[in-house]
Amino acid sequence: LIFGYEHERPDYDFSGFGSVESHRADIDSVYALAVVKPLVGLSLTGGVRHDDHSQFGGATTFGANANYTPNNGATNIRMSYGEGFKAPSLYQLYGTDVGNAGLRPERSKSYDIGFDQRLGGDRAILSVTAFRRDTKDQINYDYSIGLYGGYNNLDRTRAKGVEAMLTLKPVDALTFTAAYSYVDARDRNTDARLPRRAANAVSVSADYVWPFGLSTGATVTMVGDSFNDATNAVRLDGYAVADVRASFPIMENLEIYGRIDNLTDEKYATVHGYGTYGRSAFGGVRVRF
Repeated sequence: LIFGYEHERPDYDFSGFGSVESHRADIDSVYALAVVKPLVGLSLTGGVRHDDHSQFGGATTFGANANYTPNNGATNIRMSYGEGFKAPSLYQLYGTDVGNAGLRPERSKSYDIGFDQRLGGDRAILSVTAFRRDTKDQINYDYSIGLYGGYNNLDRTRAKGVEAMLTLKPVDALTFTAAYSYVDARDRNTDARLPRRAANAVSVSADYVWPFGLSTGATVTMVGDSFNDATNAVRLDGYAVADVRASFPIMENLEIYGRIDNLTDEKYATVHGYGTYGRSAFGGVRVRF
């Protein structure tokens, strides 16, 4: 059994352009969590939390999850349910040019179910998760508001989909990982896709440790098309990015490392009108004490 109390007091101050603003908030939270293992291989968790916000009042949320393994962790079957409450931040409420003092708190309910399967010890691991989240008054940044964009609420939204990951380790020195996600995120009032959320994303990576200590790796990430706005009028093209990395130990506690992001200098945008880094190289020294 775990019990706790939290107090948070954010503040927002702005002075400029002929105006002076100062805002404060107090957030008091209490929570309780219970973890129960009634049977061998079965773990149950349940929790409750109450948040009291000086501006938006109180909200109570619940959460629970279960995990069962019939074979000492080789197979895990899991499911969870959770409720969320998020009051707008002071910047979202009062930020110059972008704030919206009429924002309402965001509330959500989430469900997921999945399994993990290990084969050959840890030589192969497969994980699959299906999920769904229903949200009311989702806080959103809308670029079509005013000159710079601004915050608003989306009345009802839903995100559902599947995530899968496969990890293979055919030999101790080589690790291969592939991940895929499908997310159908929509405004339930208009059926439009939520802004800047691609439906499909895939990543593939491989890492190898050479006999003389050099570690090398590469990752390719592919993201599908999305939309920049809530009305789905502005499309963001999908993209593929390749990254490479390497590290080499000089001594037991000292290594040098480097990486190149966006190796092919792909030109893409995750927000319309905002650029992203082209090919970028980084290097350094890492010391462990």
